Amino acid sequence: MGKIYFNEETGEFWESSFRRRKPPKGFKFTGYFMNYNYKPRTYVAKSYYCPKCGKYHAVISLHVHELPVYKRMLIVFGEKYGCKEAAKLIGYGERLGGTTKQYNIVHQIKDKGINLEKWIPIIAKLRGALRKKIVNLLLSGKEKEAETIIIVKKLR
Repeated sequence: MGKIYFNEETGEFWESSFRRRKPPKGFKFTGYFMNYNYKPRTYVAKSYYCPKCGKYHAVISLHVHELPVYKRMLIVFGEKYGCKEAAKLIGYGERLGGTTKQYNIVHQIKDKGINLEKWIPIIAKLRGALRKKIVNLLLSGKEKEAETIIIVKKLR
């Protein structure tokens, strides 16, 4: 009861009910069930178009009134960079802390063309003012200065 279906070609959702169990042509089961025994009886379902694979992707959260931060950012990253790159960027944002501020830092660093695989593990280990200082240096294009500050901190 309450299976949620999604059409990858059009980006539409369809929910089965007691009377309408078979989905229209082109809809595939997402793996989510809307269970009406629990409250609140709601779900949020949004989709985004991936420019890399040329299909729509579903983002679903059950029993909430709005999507969590990581799913909202998945939509933003997915529309801009594609689904596979978006998954990596979400992982980087979660590694930094998982708030909107950290996802925006990842987004800004990616837009600058800086190597995220190199810098995210380093930034994740830093705390407080030093992290902010390193991020600001990276965003202003001063990678060498950021590297020297980190080396000096390690030597202390």
